[in-house]
Amino acid sequence: MTFLARVAAVAVLTLLAAGGAGAETKIVMNYTTGESVTAFVGKETGIFAKHGLDVDLVPVVQNSNAPAALVANAVQIGMTQVALLLQAADSGIDLVAIANGSEIVKGESKYAVVARTGLDIKTAKDLVGKKIGVPGIGASIDIFFRAWLLAHDVQPGDVSIVETTFPAMADNLHSGNLDAVTPLEPFITRITAAKIGYEVANLVDVVPQPRMNALIFVTTRDWADKNRDIVKAVQEAIVEADAFIPANPEKTRAYINKYTKMPMEILNSLPLPIVDPVLDKASFAWWADTMQRLHMLQARPDIGKLLYPG
Repeated sequence: MTFLARVAAVAVLTLLAAGGAGAETKIVMNYTTGESVTAFVGKETGIFAKHGLDVDLVPVVQNSNAPAALVANAVQIGMTQVALLLQAADSGIDLVAIANGSEIVKGESKYAVVARTGLDIKTAKDLVGKKIGVPGIGASIDIFFRAWLLAHDVQPGDVSIVETTFPAMADNLHSGNLDAVTPLEPFITRITAAKIGYEVANLVDVVPQPRMNALIFVTTRDWADKNRDIVKAVQEAIVEADAFIPANPEKTRAYINKYTKMPMEILNSLPLPIVDPVLDKASFAWWADTMQRLHMLQARPDIGKLLYPG
């Protein structure tokens, strides 16, 4: 299914699920994993409310569902990945990034290849012919994984790449349905601690620059243009929430626990997600160049037009 067709299909389902409810006066914002921590902090500390925002946070299983929810107006602001914004633009869907959410930082962040215990997988070439689970075809980790394969002289087509979800990765390894998976934290630690799998490589090592935009706040251009004051208030709230996170690690972990249900003993053993509100054109350029090399974009989007207000 093409990206545009997938968005249309999910949008229809989203509207049906809404049950014809009346127009909302509040902002509805989606979140996914603990990487959405800025949204949790903004909601729980009252920072959003301080900026005149009544934000309702709703979960989505996969980041790839966010563009469809935005198109359907089921959410007004979505947290999704740079890669998915670029795919949306490539498909003619007019979305814009209004702020950065979480960052990938070389030497600190981790997206890993985790192989099933009992298999002898040590290198990219050992994955040829194997079945690997990624949290969404065309999503950030899938792109990192394919770029890592190419960097080690393995063609992505020589590996069977299938979709799964982060929570299902451990079960898929344990049952033998998958030979390896590509989780982020805290799923990496949960899988390896349970000895279901072992880490083969950190995919973040393929990043050429120290820091990269990863999860971003996105909305439709039409909604942004009609609600410029609200967009500005959201941007200001994100800056304030990001400042709260490193200064209040215990409270921040408690908020992540509330929304993701990850056990506190695991969260306490892991570093907090790295946040920075600034949208970086160089990051977007790396994503676009890499996706073109992987034949995931038909044309290179105009990055300047994707960063709101441009």
